Amino acid sequence: MSKKLDIHASCPICGFTQPASVYTSVNVSLDPQLRDNIFDDSLNRITCSDCGETYPVILNLLYHNMEREFAVWFLPDGEITEAEREALERVSRMMGIGEYLLKAHITYTWDEFKMTIQHLEGERNSS
Repeated sequence: MSKKLDIHASCPICGFTQPASVYTSVNVSLDPQLRDNIFDDSLNRITCSDCGETYPVILNLLYHNMEREFAVWFLPDGEITEAEREALERVSRMMGIGEYLLKAHITYTWDEFKMTIQHLEGERNSS
């Protein structure tokens, strides 16, 4: 299941703060459109309702494909929080997903995140 987080985002241009919902986990098996949103860079982007600037919200994001059995982390701050790790373990046990979720590939930049997803999709397609 994909998971959203409600936040208050501050525009980097004008400083206006507004409520927004962003994804912390994307399950493309259940929500395939979210894959497209990642690759067109629209996922977790907010348009300021004051000045109209569009900007990304940079936070940890887990990409999860149950059908192809792989997962990829985007970790802009370089680490998985303890709460994220515990949630993954709970979901893995509860859904009987297997270890691939706990052994998710780790990336640190948005471009690396997208390239890793494409690489793993290619590996799964050639199997």
